[in-house]
Amino acid sequence: MINKNTVFILGAGASSEFGFPLGERLRQEVINTFIGNSQETESIAKVLTGNWPEDFKEYIKPINEFAYKLKHSVRYSIDDFLERYQKTYLSIGKLAIALVLTRYENHDLLFESDNWYRKIYDRMSEGTNIETFSKNKVSFITFNYDRSLEHFLYITLTHSDEKITEERVKEIINQIPIIHIYGQLDLLPWQDAEGRPYGNPITLKQLKRYKDNINIIFENVTEKVNTNFQKAIDLLKQAEKIYILGFGFHPTNLTRLKLNEIKKRNIVATCHEINEEKIDYIRKCLALPGYPSLTMYSSEGARRDKTKEGTKLYNIKVYDLICKYAIFD
Repeated sequence: MINKNTVFILGAGASSEFGFPLGERLRQEVINTFIGNSQETESIAKVLTGNWPEDFKEYIKPINEFAYKLKHSVRYSIDDFLERYQKTYLSIGKLAIALVLTRYENHDLLFESDNWYRKIYDRMSEGTNIETFSKNKVSFITFNYDRSLEHFLYITLTHSDEKITEERVKEIINQIPIIHIYGQLDLLPWQDAEGRPYGNPITLKQLKRYKDNINIIFENVTEKVNTNFQKAIDLLKQAEKIYILGFGFHPTNLTRLKLNEIKKRNIVATCHEINEEKIDYIRKCLALPGYPSLTMYSSEGARRDKTKEGTKLYNIKVYDLICKYAIFD
């Protein structure tokens, strides 16, 4: 069991280990999905028409233009592109992201081999049973839209004991805070009767239902997103240990999380395959007044270090960090 109050902050890199595309790969997947693919283009068009699906053809041209312009805006990630074309393509872009990400839900990737979800679950399971598992002092703040964590926990707990019931599994998971800061793709069947099973293709009806479920970092902060950040801040203030996994360290997110208010906490972070420029950028983000000091460990020089206060940043994969350098006692 994890007895010390532990918070995991999850960035895109944390989900990429389960096959989800990020960065340039996500951008290219969106482009490939809509250039020359009339079926996917029509699906997005019909969602955008709302209650008048027969008028979907008027949206075909803007969707094609979106894909064409994104293809030739080679300097920009899809988020950067949408920030520059908010009035024109924001709704199209968010639907495109959702449609692409749903295709990468892969049940087998979560269970066929060892992974960092399993490592944390194993630690949470030590010395626990059906009745005590929910007493783990663990919470998750995720900047990802995918539902892999919830699906993993549900399936694993469901098969953890012959006496456990679906209702008990739901109760346990509902006691573990999992905050999707900017929203999630949709709900799972055990969360909602109309939820989409993990790995199932998304239907037009479901896409319409969930079209407003995700937000982009540069949008005006909605009441829901603001509430999510406040919940996250409350968890971080209570945390004894914080693990930042696969996070991009965007200044806006750092500011919104109010990490500068966290004093003398045990913070361990990973950001894999970063260059010196990115390392300097992260140092500057965390060197603002009030931020804990930062110690950088390369993949070659990484070590378990209990002595240094402040943030320890490891340039290694999330799995390697959890296996080798995470300390839960």
